Amino acid sequence: MRFFNERNGWACQSMLILNTTSGGRQWQSHDAARICQDVAVISATEAWFMLDAGMLIHTRDGGASWESPLPPASGSVKLRRFHDNGLGLYGENAVLYRSADGLSWRTIRTPPTHKWDAFDFFSSDEGWGIGQLRESPWTTDVIHSSDGGRSWQFVARGLSRSIRGVDTVEGGQAWLLDWEGTITVVESNGNIRETDVARGVLGKLRQYMWMKKE
Repeated sequence: MRFFNERNGWACQSMLILNTTSGGRQWQSHDAARICQDVAVISATEAWFMLDAGMLIHTRDGGASWESPLPPASGSVKLRRFHDNGLGLYGENAVLYRSADGLSWRTIRTPPTHKWDAFDFFSSDEGWGIGQLRESPWTTDVIHSSDGGRSWQFVARGLSRSIRGVDTVEGGQAWLLDWEGTITVVESNGNIRETDVARGVLGKLRQYMWMKKE
């Protein structure tokens, strides 16, 4: 489930795509024909969806019409909308694909020693990634790029294995959220600080981390 703002959001449920314009009070359903695996929301009316078998579909008008551009990768891949409004596709092969329009894609190589769980780009130049070593996946490492993914630097190693999300709240730092209620803030210079989050607000924080605001 992803929300663009307080009223407009999209969700996947098996072979259905759902959207709301009322903050979740009412939902409209659309038949996806395949199992919907991920969603990236661009605006109140525009969203992208990754279906099984590597199929990508897109609507610009709130689900009134759909298109199916050919994705650059197939198989088990994740779909993400970045802060610069670009799209990202990534899987387990250490390759990230970026696109401004979902039609043409740029291939970005990432360190092949790791299985990367998530990426986010704050701008066209600044990007972050989190993942684990393939041979010993017991901790999480963080990489940072300041040149659009042409090169990557490790800025943190050995963090909690339970970290699953990265969000670039502002330039020069990334917020990492784990399922135990801790935010780890990593700066591009390698500084790290942690903040414990009360269990009562953890659910709202997770929603915030993945909600894109107007």
